[in-house]
Amino acid sequence: MTIQEAHSIATDFVERHNKMRSANSDVRWRVGRMIEFTECYYFDHIYTHADGRDWDVAPVASSQTGFVVSKYDGYARTVTRIDLILLKEEERRMDELYELALNVKEKKAGLDIIKSRYGLNTKQLLIFLKVIQKETFDRLTVTAKLEEIIKNIRQHKYPGESY
Repeated sequence: MTIQEAHSIATDFVERHNKMRSANSDVRWRVGRMIEFTECYYFDHIYTHADGRDWDVAPVASSQTGFVVSKYDGYARTVTRIDLILLKEEERRMDELYELALNVKEKKAGLDIIKSRYGLNTKQLLIFLKVIQKETFDRLTVTAKLEEIIKNIRQHKYPGESY
């Protein structure tokens, strides 16, 4: 999904929301700033008067800060401030894990972090290092790929390895 497609979906979402409001209500939304995440686009909703002027101060108290548009299916839904914080945290965690996996694969650095994070013994860590050298992954698939490798090591699924 492109940014333009996401923005179009966001605009449609806001228009549908505004149509559901009472005709007497002076509170509307418009699409605000966008933040791109791995799995979705986040948009602030900006409160406006019915005539399109922005409010100086938000006219309602709301835990909803904006909405997201899924990159996979285009589904739009409102999110709270907590949801936005969790999205940012998940994105940060994914970046961190991807960098760690690349460092282990390319520089053999960060093995101590892998060992402690996943509770591996030294033999398991060496198997992990062998396996990750052969794997391909990207930022989006790194979490699932690492968890799969760890699970397979714990279940002794790599033949010829001494556990």
